[in-house]
Amino acid sequence: MLIQMKNILEYKNNHFVIEVPKELLPEEVRIRPIKGTINNHKYKGLLTELQENVYITLSPGWMNACNLKIGDLVEVNLKILEIGLPSQKVPVEVLTKLNEKGISIDILSPSEKQQLFSSVAESRTPEIREKRIQAIINACILKHNRNNN
Repeated sequence: MLIQMKNILEYKNNHFVIEVPKELLPEEVRIRPIKGTINNHKYKGLLTELQENVYITLSPGWMNACNLKIGDLVEVNLKILEIGLPSQKVPVEVLTKLNEKGISIDILSPSEKQQLFSSVAESRTPEIREKRIQAIINACILKHNRNNN
C-alpha cells in the first residue's frame, strides 16, 4: 500500500511528526514499518497510531540531514511494508523459556509482538539478540503478573 500526500511537518508530544489522514489507510495501523521518500530523501521508519491519529515520526538527526524544519510542507511517498503474522517470527528461545514458566506468548498484543519480534530479527550481534529476547520474556512475565494480581 502506498501513501502519497503532502502535509506540514509538526512537533507534537515531544516528537517531530507528519500526520497521515486515516482515510489514506486501508485499516487500523497501530505500528507498521514504512519505506520510501519524504521530500525526495530516503526514509525508513514506522507509521504509528496514537490517540486516534496516525503519524510518521522523524528523528532530529534525519531532519537536520535533510534540512527540514517544523512548519515545512513535505511531500510523502511511502510504502507500508508487509509484516506477516508476528507469531511467525517468534524466536524459539522465547517460546521455550515461556513454556518453562507456564506463560503463553499470546499474552502480548499483536502490535507488541510485531515490535518486539522485529527488534530481535534486526539485532546485529548475538549479545543484542539475547538482550532483546530477554526483554520479550520480561514483558510477558510482567504482563502475566499484572493480569494475575
